[in-house]
Amino acid sequence: MKYFLITILIYSSLSAQSVILKGNISKAPVNTTSPAVKKALQSQPPFPSNPEPLEWYSSTTLVDQQVAPNVYFAFDINTEKRMMQNKHNMSTTMYVIGKKGVLVADTQPTKRVNEELLELIREKTSLPILYIVNTTPQGDHHYGNMFFPKETKIIQHEETAKMIMSPEIFAENKAFISTLADPKDLEEIIPREADILITKQNSTLKIDLGEKIIEVKHFGGLQNEGDLFVYLPQDNVIFTGNNGYTSYPAFGGPWLFRGNINQYISSFENLLKFIPKDAMILPGHGVPTSVKIMDINLKYLKDFKLKVEKAYKSKVSVDNAVLDITKEMEKEYGGFATYKMFQDLNIRSFYEAQNKKKIE
Repeated sequence: MKYFLITILIYSSLSAQSVILKGNISKAPVNTTSPAVKKALQSQPPFPSNPEPLEWYSSTTLVDQQVAPNVYFAFDINTEKRMMQNKHNMSTTMYVIGKKGVLVADTQPTKRVNEELLELIREKTSLPILYIVNTTPQGDHHYGNMFFPKETKIIQHEETAKMIMSPEIFAENKAFISTLADPKDLEEIIPREADILITKQNSTLKIDLGEKIIEVKHFGGLQNEGDLFVYLPQDNVIFTGNNGYTSYPAFGGPWLFRGNINQYISSFENLLKFIPKDAMILPGHGVPTSVKIMDINLKYLKDFKLKVEKAYKSKVSVDNAVLDITKEMEKEYGGFATYKMFQDLNIRSFYEAQNKKKIE
């Protein structure tokens, strides 16, 4: 087993045992995708109100925007146009250049788009790409890891790492991403193991890139148990991954993959307590935005909680709850291409979690 010496400063909230530096992650068992997630994916096309062919991940062009000194945000050139059409957008990447090297937050899903990303980085600097932080286990945010130099260290939360290295979850996720890209572009994709694992909940990993301090933060379970955020205190910028989603004029919505609505809300409140009100939000999909989008996400979660708990306690069937709650919330939160899908997923995930509690 290989161990690496790296330049990392650790906050007092993160014990020395909370970061594992290793070349091979644990092969501990991990829960596979829940029946609720499978049902939501199978019950309707992934983007039911979007009739266009969904191979734009393979045909898009990546561009970047400087959002702070030596801080860049990369996204699809057609992002704003697609947003105004209420359509889904490809994943984004943030990269930060310090005196010692580069840190990348999330990679792209296909080889071609990652080549564009690497070209954008190399236009700015020849310094080594030291780290990649994966904020989520969803494939469109980490498939590109394999195309980066072998010397680049991959940082993940241990729960994310377990999901990425689970053959069943990886296969299911790859099948889903295949609805967004030409499947041929994904044939060569294999998971790349993490080098640095964050193992503690509600913790901060502080990295010194050389005149750029980066905080990799965990606020608790959100979409997934191991979701991470990348905060730049000197620039007041935070990369949110999938827990920030710019989809104006419609609402992209949080995705309740794990079914624990109370933990999701609690963790989201922890996140909002931390983020400065004037911070720039770099979302996992979309364009740079303000904290307002995070406030809207929290409001949705609380509104959703009231309705889904009422339906469950009233013994409304899950299928009827999907129909009723989706219709009730559509005026305020509907209109976006994925609205019906994430409502279906969220309601089924909640019901599944409640039924599991009864059994236990």
